[in-house]
Amino acid sequence: MNPAPGETILVALMRYPVRDVLAAARKATDAVHPICVPTVLDHEFTSYFVPAPRQLPYGRTLQLAGDQDCEYKIAEVLHLRLSYRVEHIFRVGAITKPVETLAAPGLERLRADHIFCLQYESDRNDFGVLPPGWSNP
Repeated sequence: MNPAPGETILVALMRYPVRDVLAAARKATDAVHPICVPTVLDHEFTSYFVPAPRQLPYGRTLQLAGDQDCEYKIAEVLHLRLSYRVEHIFRVGAITKPVETLAAPGLERLRADHIFCLQYESDRNDFGVLPPGWSNP
């Protein structure tokens, strides 16, 4: 989220136990997989989202501090929609200026390292390689 000059974006960081997601899934009769790994069906490749290869049991977050050696494997999972409660609010804040890290030239190197780690860990050298005619995100 990058606000325009003079704009403020209010944000809330939510934190809740997995049992709350599972309880919501029991009430949703159409929930087949209440918790799953992020895939290309959730979103196409972008600067901010890289889906998980099907060979990995969970997604990996992009490490903004860098991870050339593929050591930091912080899981990323998706879950069905959850109705938040007041006790789920962990922190609140405001974004008042663009996040410079995401706009910096270094993001391209971080993404390349991230995709390399996904390729290495999934034994898929073709993962993240765009088909002919596709444009880079």
